[in-house]
Amino acid sequence: MDMKRYSRQIVLKQIGEANQKKLLEKTILIIGLGGTGSAAAEMSSRLGVKKLILVDRDRIEITNLHRQILYDMDDLKEYKAETAAKKLQKINPDVEVEFHNSAFDSSLAYMVNSADLVFDGTDNMTT
Repeated sequence: MDMKRYSRQIVLKQIGEANQKKLLEKTILIIGLGGTGSAAAEMSSRLGVKKLILVDRDRIEITNLHRQILYDMDDLKEYKAETAAKKLQKINPDVEVEFHNSAFDSSLAYMVNSADLVFDGTDNMTT
């Protein structure tokens, strides 16, 4: 792992090398990859977490593009989770990315136990 990638955040006394090393061991589960979820996924990848687990059932629509910064015109009609995974791997190939093109329901609830942080980016109360 090349720590030089994270040198600008390591110099912050709130992070430092010790806390950066902790980040490199963390797993984040992001449910919903719309406006807030896609931004959280991108920033988490750039911060250098160990693993991202992405869950979203939706496909990218033109109405998403003005607020969902991870996607562009070439991504229309593609699954958000799969597209996000591909882009995040390009941003930081050291981050392991797992994706699920499905709704988050009781069949996926087991994933909560494997995450250090769960980010709720959903847009419905059912989830």
